[in-house]
Amino acid sequence: MLLISIYVVYYQVQVWLGNELGPENWGWVLKDNDWIQFRLLLPPAPEKLLNSIFCNCKKGCNYNCSCKKVGLFCSQVCSNCQGQSCSNDESNTTDEDAYDINEEISDPSFRTIYRNTATRGRRRKRRRTYHC
Repeated sequence: MLLISIYVVYYQVQVWLGNELGPENWGWVLKDNDWIQFRLLLPPAPEKLLNSIFCNCKKGCNYNCSCKKVGLFCSQVCSNCQGQSCSNDESNTTDEDAYDINEEISDPSFRTIYRNTATRGRRRKRRRTYHC
């Protein structure tokens, strides 16, 4: 999964730089005439490992929740919430919460900011010549 994420990021940077690459070789799949990121249908880790990670949150499973810190939802093995009475259970997420990077990229102000930061510090240094 990490390798696919690296490919997607590399491809996106190349697009921003104006280099043309075939998206199908860099973590993208053509589906219904639209390019989407390739996602594995496998879980992030073996079930045994996922069940060994649990939190002991006393209140609400917020930013200090050990499950949330590693990118997992709370589950039945969590001591207090048991994956049901907290803000970090899978039922609390919606598609509206998902971040869409394409909206940010299509914004003209983003391109201006990126162009300004990408060229910063790329001045050519003069070569010093020493005469003996």
